This record gives sequence, structure tokens and C-alpha cells, in this order.
Amino acid sequence: NCDLMILETGLGGSKDSTTAVGVPLVSVITKIGYDHMELLGDSLEKIAGEKAGILKAGTKLVTEIQEPEAMSVILKQAANAGISECDMFQVSENALQWVGNHKLGLQGGHQVENAAAAVLAVNCLKKQFPITKQQLEEGLLNAHWRGRLELLSKQPFLLVDGAHNAHGVHALKCSLEELYPNQKFHFIMGVMADKDYPKMIAELLPLAVDFVTVTPDSSRALQSEELAKIICERGVAAKSIESVDAIWDILKDDGYYVAFGSLYFIGELMEKYQQVELKL
Repeated sequence: NCDLMILETGLGGSKDSTTAVGVPLVSVITKIGYDHMELLGDSLEKIAGEKAGILKAGTKLVTEIQEPEAMSVILKQAANAGISECDMFQVSENALQWVGNHKLGLQGGHQVENAAAAVLAVNCLKKQFPITKQQLEEGLLNAHWRGRLELLSKQPFLLVDGAHNAHGVHALKCSLEELYPNQKFHFIMGVMADKDYPKMIAELLPLAVDFVTVTPDSSRALQSEELAKIICERGVAAKSIESVDAIWDILKDDGYYVAFGSLYFIGELMEKYQQVELKL
């Protein structure tokens, strides 16, 4: 009995269980990057083809700004699904400018484009769900996403971000440069073994004082000792710790600490942090 239900595809699109729910009012495709390549393919064209598998006749399409090779695949599959051009909406400079003139609850430059896509989706739903400009602005301001550029503690400084692939880590890097210019960070990293962790490491090396590595609680996890060794080979100090509990022993009041990687790791860290807070 929901008035409106928002579903996020868990993996790709064409093979995802969300395709079983019928024809959505709006289908939103956010920025496409290299992720789950073992299942979705080793090129942006293949990945875009899987993502565009959510498209069905009768839906409206909203897409963020894509690489040309990805966009061409999306438009082709939209046409094959019978979606007319008047029902396709891509984030534009005007949309970005409109969002940029409003205060967002979510930090990071990449959230401007995400918000613009959300605004376009809302516009597509206005006939069924009339939403005022004030309501839209309040939604953008009050949006909160646990574990995404979330500052858990100011003293000591501890920020967490569920950046678990190269695309997400690039966004994390850009956000840190924007929010904390000229600052260096102690990175705490836990990642799955099937991710492009060499590229994730490379993105953050220019901002790193050092790294601490943790093994996430998952059978797919990359072991922390192996990850630390790989980072050290890049010329930056890194050490592994046995568990998330050991993080509280390394935090210093004068350091800037950023934990990122697997959502398993970030979830466990945030749960432990709440326990520590309760004890204090």
C-alpha cells in the first residue's frame, strides 16, 4: 500500500531482481563506472548495456552525464524499449546550476549531479505526485546518507565514506580536496578482493600521510596484510591491524583520519563507534 516506492538495483540491471516489479514510472541511471566487472563486463559499453536493462516500454528515463560510449548504448536500448525522446531527460548544465544555487544536505561535488538527477525524476512524477518548490528544496537540504562522507567525530577527526570502487574513490578524493584543501590524511582502508584496489590506492596517494589496512568481515575480503604490502610498494607507509576495534588505538587528536572501502567495513566501523560513544 505504498504511494510511491523507490527501488535501487543491486547489481547491473538486466539480471537484477528489481526488473520483476513491472514498469516503473521513472528509471534513473546514475554515473556509470567500472564496477562488478566480473559479472557486468570489462568495458563501459558492456556495463552500460547491463545497467540499461532496467528500461521498459512506458517508463521515463533520467540519466546523469555519461561517457559517450555509455550514453550511446543507453539511448539505443531506450529506443529499443520504445521510450520516446520526449520521455528522456539527461542532467544538463542548467540543472546543475539550479541545484548549485541550493544548499545540499549531502557533501561532495558529485552530489550536485546526483541531486540534479533526483530533481529531474521529481519533475517526471509531478502529475502523480505534485511537489512544491519549497518541498523540493527542503528535501535537498535534509537528505542524509549514513556512511557517505559522514564526519563521525571532530576530535579526533574521523570521516567515513563507503567508496568501494575506483569511481567512488575518485569522488572521495575530489570531495576531500574541495572540503579540506591542502590537507593530508591518514587513510584507513578495507576492501573486497574483487575490486580494482590498485587504482583506488593510486587515487589517494597524493593526499596520504599513511595507510592503515583492515580485513572486512566477508569471505570476499582482501586480507589486510596483503593490502598493506601493496601500498608500501607504492612508497607510502602502511600497516595492517587485526580488527576494527584496534582503530580507536591509532586515532590522535592532531590527525585527520578517513576510513573508506567496503560497506561491510564501514558498517562495522560505524556500529563500533556507536558502542564507543555509549561507553563514553
